[in-house]
Amino acid sequence: MGKIARLPEKIREELNRRLLDGARGRDMPIRLNALPEVVSVGRASRLSLTISARKVEEWRQAGCLSYVFGSQLMEASRAESDLLGASSSYDHRGV
Repeated sequence: MGKIARLPEKIREELNRRLLDGARGRDMPIRLNALPEVVSVGRASRLSLTISARKVEEWRQAGCLSYVFGSQLMEASRAESDLLGASSSYDHRGV
């Protein structure tokens, strides 16, 4: 599992949103490495969890795309569920 994948979901989602909004990967490591959550994940895993610009760019190319696909899949699933819920409450007798 990669360094960014080890981060809490809330931080990964924020990173993904920033990257999708056009933030440059080289600007993100300073901010990420200063977050207490990043420091604590590094301590807990006993690994160096310093996040580099290269890791952010790798995440943009792979992890961020997975996030977008997963988000779209969840939205489609919710829409389908809403549609099925609406159709099951329809009275087929026309009443």
